[in-house]
Amino acid sequence: MLSRDIIELVTQIDGGHTPLGDPIIIKTYTQVYANKLPIGMSEKYQSNAQGLKPEYKFEIRYIEYSGEQIIRYPITTGQEYSVIRSYTKNDEMIELTLQGVVVNANA
Repeated sequence: MLSRDIIELVTQIDGGHTPLGDPIIIKTYTQVYANKLPIGMSEKYQSNAQGLKPEYKFEIRYIEYSGEQIIRYPITTGQEYSVIRSYTKNDEMIELTLQGVVVNANA
């Protein structure tokens, strides 16, 4: 199966605190090829009932995923999404359903 999109898996590491006590988060980005999948109506309704708003679903190789909870797509804009559901399809592929990340509104 040909993967047509590129997403970035975001790993976040605790980098301590600033002198003022603010947390420092160090992010690393790993690019992987992905297939964009449609979000089914049933999945949309079930997610909405739980207060979730799925925006994208991607399929990537299982071996490339290490449980990252933040995904960047498209990588040119740097828009971040949180993983609200991961589903292992088989030994080779995993589906990731994403919703938009709210940036700190108090900043």
